[in-house]
Amino acid sequence: MRAVACLKVAVDPETVEVDAATGAVRPERLVPMLDAGSAAALELCLRLPGVDVTAVGAGVPAELVVWLRGAVAAGGLDALDVARVLVAACAGADLVLCGARSSDLGSGAVGPALAALIGAAFVGDVDEVDLSPGGPALVRQRRPGGAIARLEVSLPAVVGVHPEAALLREPTLPALLAAREAEIAHLAPPEPTGPSTTAVWSGPTRLRPRPRPAPQADDPWERTWDLVSAALPAREGRTVTGSADTLADALFEHLAALGHLP
Repeated sequence: MRAVACLKVAVDPETVEVDAATGAVRPERLVPMLDAGSAAALELCLRLPGVDVTAVGAGVPAELVVWLRGAVAAGGLDALDVARVLVAACAGADLVLCGARSSDLGSGAVGPALAALIGAAFVGDVDEVDLSPGGPALVRQRRPGGAIARLEVSLPAVVGVHPEAALLREPTLPALLAAREAEIAHLAPPEPTGPSTTAVWSGPTRLRPRPRPAPQADDPWERTWDLVSAALPAREGRTVTGSADTLADALFEHLAALGHLP
């Protein structure tokens, strides 16, 4: 059997600094790291007995090669450095493990999209995987409220791994030295066959400023306290029920009121 671990390079949250004057994140201070969900997915792959494991990544080769060599050192496996596309590397695999959601964007869209593209089943927020030869995968899924579900998933399958499922093992020094000479293959993305979107510009992440009410107190100390304590009006929640169209309309209306939509 063949299993694939999809790796993603994210930003170390401890290195995120915001410019107090502009509200923009300072990119020169950001330090890349292997996403926690990706590390957990790789560790669960390495725990599967009798399975050939391949590590793949999507992105800029220069940024990925360090982490792919780390994957080689951790498990002595073959690694693929895939540019912007995972489908070609994952096609034909019995089991694909990826992070349930990344620590930077956190959309959780890669796993379901990949499963749809390669025609595989998908299950997310998994912290345990058991694979028997020729049989389905048995997984344990974390659910809201602390609930746990054990599921039987037919193969091929894509599994989204919870970032707290496992800690990636530390490679030995000989393995690290050997990984420096490991060959990292590169797959060019296929030519697009349908409609596509190309990013022409992407600005720095900015924290949306929140308006503060003017201090109303007459006492100078109270006015100062209102400013430094970030006195903000209380938020009011709203529950919306109805059809999917009604919920979507309410969501867009709320985003427009906040200024996120034109």
